[in-house]
Amino acid sequence: MRDEANVDEVLKILSARVKITPEEYEPFLKGTYILTLDEALKRWEKGEGLSNVYGSSKIVDDFNLKAGVYEKTQDVDKYLDPSITKALSTKE
Repeated sequence: MRDEANVDEVLKILSARVKITPEEYEPFLKGTYILTLDEALKRWEKGEGLSNVYGSSKIVDDFNLKAGVYEKTQDVDKYLDPSITKALSTKE
């Protein structure tokens, strides 16, 4: 949240997403960070580690394989799609 004046609106939107009241969501607000468009675009760049969606998905996949959650590695390119975020960057 960039502007404290928007706290009520932010609580209303975020709490609705998880189906709880704004009052129930409020304690979690300090741990909620909404990326700017530039930050979101950076997270969609392919790379290693936790700084991007693809690297963190690989770490989760490795963990799930080791823990026996599933038997074969998952192809994240089949279910991750940055097209909506990237489309926003081309709008003026």
